[in-house]
Amino acid sequence: MDFVQVAEEEGEEPIELPAEEDGTLLLSTLQAQFPGSCGLKYRNEDTKAVRGVRSNEGRLYPPSSEDGWGSSVFFCVFPKENKRKSDDNLENSTAKTKRIETRLRCTDLIVLGLPWKTTEDSLREYLKAMAKC
Repeated sequence: MDFVQVAEEEGEEPIELPAEEDGTLLLSTLQAQFPGSCGLKYRNEDTKAVRGVRSNEGRLYPPSSEDGWGSSVFFCVFPKENKRKSDDNLENSTAKTKRIETRLRCTDLIVLGLPWKTTEDSLREYLKAMAKC
């Protein structure tokens, strides 16, 4: 089985995601580890430019049909937010930080005000019942 090295941003530690038998990477596999991502990009070793990875019908295709994904580290692409005209030229670190913080990320859920007798099973049953409503 082949694996694709993916990091959320350049310079971060990558996670290896399993590729399919045909060499493609499912978008659902990528989104399971990086919620909100919509594609991949990588830095071309020859030109040092960033290149996008081809995507079609929920599959991401390796950059080379001969070498597959290779040893490159790929970086997540997230949809750009709708910007107002006044935000178009904001490229300072504060604006970048705000955009990074607004991406979807996995978080813990904290439920307050539970009786001390509540068990994990009783809470799970309650939430299942609420989801059906």
